[in-house]
Amino acid sequence: MRSSKPQPVPGLDAVKAIASQLIVLHHLALYGPMSDVAWKLAPDLLAWFSNHARLAVQLFIVIAGFLTAHTLAPNGRLQSPAPHALLARRYLRLILPFIAALLLTIAASWWARGQLDHDLVPEAPGVGQFLAHVFLLQDVLKLKSLSAGAWYMAIDLQLFALFLGMMWLGSRCERWTKTAASIGPWFVLALGVSGLFYFNLDASWDHWGVYFFGAYALGASARWAMNSIAALDRFCLLLSLVAMALLFDYRSRVLLASLIALGLLISLRRPQLLAWLERPSIQYLGKISYSIFLIHFAVLLIVNPLFISLFPTSPLMNAIGMLVAWAGSVAAGAAFYRWIEVPALAWSRRVAPRPAALRPYQTI
Repeated sequence: MRSSKPQPVPGLDAVKAIASQLIVLHHLALYGPMSDVAWKLAPDLLAWFSNHARLAVQLFIVIAGFLTAHTLAPNGRLQSPAPHALLARRYLRLILPFIAALLLTIAASWWARGQLDHDLVPEAPGVGQFLAHVFLLQDVLKLKSLSAGAWYMAIDLQLFALFLGMMWLGSRCERWTKTAASIGPWFVLALGVSGLFYFNLDASWDHWGVYFFGAYALGASARWAMNSIAALDRFCLLLSLVAMALLFDYRSRVLLASLIALGLLISLRRPQLLAWLERPSIQYLGKISYSIFLIHFAVLLIVNPLFISLFPTSPLMNAIGMLVAWAGSVAAGAAFYRWIEVPALAWSRRVAPRPAALRPYQTI
């Protein structure tokens, strides 16, 4: 049995950094009007960012599953007897920076509506619509999103809750059967497989975490595969079932999720392979990736009207505007991380202290 004590994961910050940048570029290409004018300069590149860069979300989901297992159940058993407290802590971790970013996005939308008549700009929100976002129910209630990427926070919380539910159910079964084996990871695997073969095939489920749980289970199983030969065999079984799911109905998002999970496992077993990614600049971009993800749409709402009003027909200048928006998103993300995300995280830790059983491990 290998030690279950969490260890640094080489390359993880790099994956988070790449994923956040791809999401920014995806939204820059997808939403006009700057990209509409700049399109003729690099149509193939912008088409790729518009159509395919969104797959970077799979990187976030796999990493989230990996880190949740790494933090809450590194040995395959839930480390806390209070899953409801963990869920409350996760909600606060997500929602406090999200509300701040949402308010900034609403302010940017108000300004942009006076400058630009375009689908990019959300309508003024009602009280009910805003509260739905606060409780991460906007998509479930079929309300228009106030910010690009807002759906991800709701999915992240649902995935976290599903993981806790599966692990809690596993702990109950272990107690009833008085077994020494870890049952929770098998429940996680089972729900992940059901997602791959059923829920993920039906787009009507894409507002629910179970639609994405296959990728989440891949990340968690990759973490557990370090613990023992049995856990590694379970991960290989999941990869085999993923291959069957792809033969049944090929989905590039599922293939990417499996490759990322496999890469995380390899990075743990052969850390020297990704040591070259451990650079301060890349680690910093990974650290502020959530802030960049939250704030970049507000930046797009400010930069688009400025450049399109000054250069309404210039592809070159609007391409430069896209680069300005990209750099501005990184800069705004760094400021948001320092002045909002870090203080919000500190406050949430005071309101919802980390369960004592988790103190030797990373925070969530």
